[in-house]
Amino acid sequence: MQSKTEQIIRRFLMVSSLALALPVSSAMAAAPSHGDADTMQMAGRSMHAGMEHHYFAMLRKLDLSAEQQKQLRLLRDAQSDALRPIERNLREEHIALRDVASADSYDAKKAAEISERIGRLHGQMALSLVEGHRKVLDVLTPEQRAKLNTLVSEHNRSTK
Repeated sequence: MQSKTEQIIRRFLMVSSLALALPVSSAMAAAPSHGDADTMQMAGRSMHAGMEHHYFAMLRKLDLSAEQQKQLRLLRDAQSDALRPIERNLREEHIALRDVASADSYDAKKAAEISERIGRLHGQMALSLVEGHRKVLDVLTPEQRAKLNTLVSEHNRSTK
């Protein structure tokens, strides 16, 4: 049986995963050429905007005080600043991996190294999101936390 904290983190990661997947897939589908630098930048911007939109839309439903809104804006800005270099590095690594895969002579070892770096970057992103979520929870009252958990659960049920 999972602890309450593990359940909250699991729910948050599920919402974050959805927020990551939908904008990226729609940006990729709409792009004229999969894999070019412009497409990767558009996907990165969409991914970040999508995550913010879903999560902060839920927070707006919590009847926040002016001080809480101010604190959450600061947290959102800090989260954006923390994610930006990770997203940039991910784009660069994905381009490098594409280039290795498209090269005349395929280097499996290099592809594996790049893939490992991509995995580490995704891990850093997940950790940054969880830490950001913890900071958000620290700003909320117990009632607001409970309502946020309900909103996340409802969102998860609606996306199944």
